[in-house]
Amino acid sequence: MTGDRGKLFHVELALKVDLHHCSRHNFNDYQPLLNSLNGKRLGGEPGNEADYFYKCYVCIGGKEDPVRLVFTSPAGPSICATVIDMGDRFRMIVNDVDVIEPEQPLPKLPVARTLWYPEPSLEVAAAAWIYAGGAHHTSFSQAITMEHLEDFAEIAGIELVRIDAGTKLHEFRKELFWSDAAYRLR
Repeated sequence: MTGDRGKLFHVELALKVDLHHCSRHNFNDYQPLLNSLNGKRLGGEPGNEADYFYKCYVCIGGKEDPVRLVFTSPAGPSICATVIDMGDRFRMIVNDVDVIEPEQPLPKLPVARTLWYPEPSLEVAAAAWIYAGGAHHTSFSQAITMEHLEDFAEIAGIELVRIDAGTKLHEFRKELFWSDAAYRLR
């Protein structure tokens, strides 16, 4: 086999699955295998079949890059937030961040770009984010304020935890503990 179908056939053999009968958006089960294939050829056809599989089936179906809004955020105060499912409630985690100007242009990053320092520090903010159960998918805004998110959390009836310049890990962990206890009593 040659061309794209040949590459796909080799990926199918390696994954032991017929990719034409699978959803293009449900490949989480194959991610460990894809990680192990990263940069390796599966044999037969020239090129990187693992990259081909990823491009065609995990990303956007082998099409040209989509149109993207490309800009660099201006410096200033911002927030980074996520909402997670705690099983018995939702928790919004918000980290205050300071956006800085990149030291150099970022021409090979064809997406909206922002470079920030989390408050109070990367070490404390990352630890607090993890303790709170923070997700790796976040929302970023320079327009929405903490007051907006506090109002939304109150209206929606969800827990809100904030990581800011005054965050101390031992106090933050106590806050999470007592918040857990309070929600269990509801």
